[in-house]
Amino acid sequence: MRVRALAVVCLLGGCRAPLPDPSNEPAAGGGALVVEPPAEAGRIHPVSRFRITAPPGDDVVLVRGVLGSYHLGKIRARDLPKTLLERLVPVRHWVAGGEHTLRPTVALEPGESYALASAELGLVSELVVRPDPTPVLERLWPPTAVPASADYWLFCGDGAVDSSAFEAAWLEPGPHPVLARVEPGTSCVSLGAPVPIAATGSLVPPLGALGTSLDPAELVVAKGAASAPIGCVGAEIPLGPGCATVLDDRAVVRTPEAPTLWWLGGDLTVASGGRVVVRGLSPASVQSLSLWVRDPFAELFRGEVTFATAAPLPHVVLNEVFANPNGPEPAAEWVELTNDGSAPVDLATLELRDQGGAIELPEFTLAPGAFVLVARSDYAPAGGPDPTPPGDSVILRVESLGKNGLSNSGEALELVGAGGSVVSRFPALPKPKPGVSVARRAPWTLDDDPAGFGHHASPGASPGRANVVVE
Repeated sequence: MRVRALAVVCLLGGCRAPLPDPSNEPAAGGGALVVEPPAEAGRIHPVSRFRITAPPGDDVVLVRGVLGSYHLGKIRARDLPKTLLERLVPVRHWVAGGEHTLRPTVALEPGESYALASAELGLVSELVVRPDPTPVLERLWPPTAVPASADYWLFCGDGAVDSSAFEAAWLEPGPHPVLARVEPGTSCVSLGAPVPIAATGSLVPPLGALGTSLDPAELVVAKGAASAPIGCVGAEIPLGPGCATVLDDRAVVRTPEAPTLWWLGGDLTVASGGRVVVRGLSPASVQSLSLWVRDPFAELFRGEVTFATAAPLPHVVLNEVFANPNGPEPAAEWVELTNDGSAPVDLATLELRDQGGAIELPEFTLAPGAFVLVARSDYAPAGGPDPTPPGDSVILRVESLGKNGLSNSGEALELVGAGGSVVSRFPALPKPKPGVSVARRAPWTLDDDPAGFGHHASPGASPGRANVVVE
């Protein structure tokens, strides 16, 4: 995701917009129920607010599905059975001026039915969510359930958001004023408090902002201290609160243990005690990287960092392993390599190792960004039941893969260079279903990233193409 750090500067630096009076919002009046936003064609939005006129001590619940007379009787008796508790939708519930407000803290399912009921009123309303999926921006920062100060939140999605203006909104219950802004050039909406929010505990994001729906999960507001920078070792250089190992076209950043939000040269990343790969650097040059970092309680760094990069290096990686084909084994098995670097690589300088031994690779120059399949001499890519590589794919034929083929139950692989140096590692993951490969999420995913590998999404594998991993 590409973002612009300048957007953060304006929001956190004190841009202001007039805040309208929240008392102008519609009230329940004489009606028993008000739904906001208003229902469209009888269908409510996945992110909604419910206001109900009911006695102050009433117990009001939102339930997935419809309610029969048995469950309504249990709600009236305030004796909810397990079958009903399992259907309760988590809500933030508060009472003011004889009016109950319910804010579900999860997005409601499109096309699903829900029921509002209470001990005093019985069934209040049956509701159906719009069948067309309304995009809901997911909360990227701070991570869900992480306590944080009340001055910055970030919500992002896949689609474009077409506004860049400020808009007033409120955290509930309160209301606590915030300013919403679309980060220019992104599909992210940020929220920032124009004045400090003294409240602590759980608050709910605005019902909507700038024409979007925001993830309604509660915001845990707390007080805390900023994280201390970590200590750098060896060839690492300080990079904000973290440390970076600078290579040729990339740098690997080691981050603090506390969750941190990083704007690295325009790329947006959330890290927590792990490492982040910064790509797109120019080899053998002096580089300046724009950097903005914050933890849950404070801004940690804002500015530019200058450093020198190394000469172009090869970055050959084990990208995908197809060990459990639908077709004949071991003939239909293969291992995919890709060159994620900026320099070509002669594969004859490498060998593929598994628990059964090592295989020297044939001579072939792998260009930057290119893929190649390593397969047995009897591998037949066309006409079988498994996904086939593109017609122009390069297939390097070897005598064998593994001692008796690749293990279906998961087998660690290594790509080894001159002098025994390990160029790339591939973990032994649990056995996938037949016809499904194990894949690296991205070519630059670090070998020791536990979340960096997984089973391939449909159609099960992508020989000679970019991977798509099941989330």
